[in-house]
Amino acid sequence: MVGVIGAFDGALTILGVILGAYVGEGIDHPELARQLIIGAGLAGGIALAVSSTVGAYEAERVEHQLSHQHLEKAMLRPVEG
Repeated sequence: MVGVIGAFDGALTILGVILGAYVGEGIDHPELARQLIIGAGLAGGIALAVSSTVGAYEAERVEHQLSHQHLEKAMLRPVEG
């Protein structure tokens, strides 16, 4: 689920970069717009990949902690490991 959300965020971000570069420089300077799109697209893609990975890791870590706390509550004692 997180991967789908991250992919959708990435697609919309890259679409925004392409449209912004085209509107800003694409009409008068297509070569500059191409460089902007490639550079910002790669940088945005890397940033979104890191963000999605950290978000997925944190979500799984919290889910595991909640599951562990639920188990301890059911057993009425601390559970190691």
